[in-house]
Amino acid sequence: MSHWALRGTRAELYSADVVGVSPLTKGLLHVIVGAAKRAVLLAASFVPVSFWLALGLDMHGSTRKMLGARVADPKLQFHAGELAVQEKRGSKESAYDMVVLGGFVEKHLDTDIQRFFLSVQYMVVSHLDPQTGLVWATTAATLAGEHVEVQADGIKIATAAFPAPTDPLLTLLEGGAPVQVGVIAMQPEVRQRHRLSGVATLRGGVVEVALTSAWFNCPKYIKRVEVVPPPAEADRAAVVTCAARGLEDDEKALVRQSDTFYIGSAEPTAGADASHRGGRPGFCRVSDAADGTTTIEYGEYNGNGTNMTLGNIYAYGRACLLFVEPRSGLLLQLSGSASVEFPEEGGAKLDAGDCYVRLRVEQVCRIDHGKFVTLTYPGLGGALRSYTIASSPAESAATGGFHLAIKRKPGGLVSTWLHEQAEAKAPFAVRVLGVDGGPMVLAPEERAVLMISAGVVALDELHALHASGVLASLELVETRGEPNRRIARAHLARALGTRSPTVLLCGPEQFMYPIKRTLIDDLGLDPGLICFDDFTF
Repeated sequence: MSHWALRGTRAELYSADVVGVSPLTKGLLHVIVGAAKRAVLLAASFVPVSFWLALGLDMHGSTRKMLGARVADPKLQFHAGELAVQEKRGSKESAYDMVVLGGFVEKHLDTDIQRFFLSVQYMVVSHLDPQTGLVWATTAATLAGEHVEVQADGIKIATAAFPAPTDPLLTLLEGGAPVQVGVIAMQPEVRQRHRLSGVATLRGGVVEVALTSAWFNCPKYIKRVEVVPPPAEADRAAVVTCAARGLEDDEKALVRQSDTFYIGSAEPTAGADASHRGGRPGFCRVSDAADGTTTIEYGEYNGNGTNMTLGNIYAYGRACLLFVEPRSGLLLQLSGSASVEFPEEGGAKLDAGDCYVRLRVEQVCRIDHGKFVTLTYPGLGGALRSYTIASSPAESAATGGFHLAIKRKPGGLVSTWLHEQAEAKAPFAVRVLGVDGGPMVLAPEERAVLMISAGVVALDELHALHASGVLASLELVETRGEPNRRIARAHLARALGTRSPTVLLCGPEQFMYPIKRTLIDDLGLDPGLICFDDFTF
């Protein structure tokens, strides 16, 4: 049982359906409460009534003072959107009792919750972009504490935990301004989740989230599954495309087949929130309009009654749906305008829910990954990691195996252990959970393609492609004499010319980052035209 529920004042907070208490535990609680009542009655027979009266008055005064402070706390007040949805769904009174009176929301992370955040393989982080007005949600592969630090007043997540360096959240934080975020940490294998909200800043490769509030969620609609961590840029090479468009056929299939997704919402005065939705495959409906836009709908069921997500959508009218396909590493971030539809207002019921959410997709960020293998390490408590395969298909076919290029990360549990085993030349066992993903191939189009890569490994092949006419032009740039060995702006401007090509960029992050910034900030290239493979393992 969560300590969040134990702090409640209403009997229903002890319900097994709400907090997942087993019948045995519930029975023990009744025994304990009964014994406490008998002890009080026994004490009352020996102690003067005046003593109990004075004690009761003192406790009553303390309780009134505590409740008065909670009622006056602006962080515990519902905004207009939440109140409106609570009124429509009949949960206004129970939500008030739970949050304001019951201690459901807290302003610090106690030791139990800190341990929980350190134990999860991943988190989902949402934010509101004040520049565009869009809401986004993304994953952070925290890997049971490897990429996260947790204190009572907040959490710190390494940027390496995020799926790509150009993730919308990291891109916004690079501007230097603090960003309101919501975080949900999940353990599907034991059906537990916790949420928090706060203000994020970026410092030295770490996203620091200063806590605003935190709360426990019941295990409703969490499917018990074995966790495969979502992709992190530190472990897999990523190709990121962001554009204003509808969904492709494979993206629609992922949405329709999913039994889980994550939703980011926000209300500008209250902050951002990240939450989880689950159901049977097919509970998300997808439709296309004549103009090519895509709409997604799903039915809403009663949860804890606070309606934080629906209240944000009702008030602000925007949201982001995040779909993750862990076996292939595909991430879909779907941001757009959203609404909450109620049957009495003309909306038909969807999947027997009392209301449903409709999202009109305006921006799609898609993150694909190359061929990768997922391994678990019995000698390290079953730790999970995924790595891009470095050997070619021909090499793998000839040897019956594959090569991995794994960079040693200071303080990293698995990478440090693997390097130690290699240095000792000692045999060790790993379990291969699967080989997934595949190469990304651009669909034929009239737009020119500009490829920029570090190194000279494939120089002979590039010359051959140029000679055969596959490559329209080939320019080799010597960066040894340039400041910080970077490609000069003049070279990039000449390569772009007057076109707006699709840019394929690969190399280490310290090579790619200044190129991306020059292309976007100085030369005005649309960020959605840049695809990259960061080659960091």
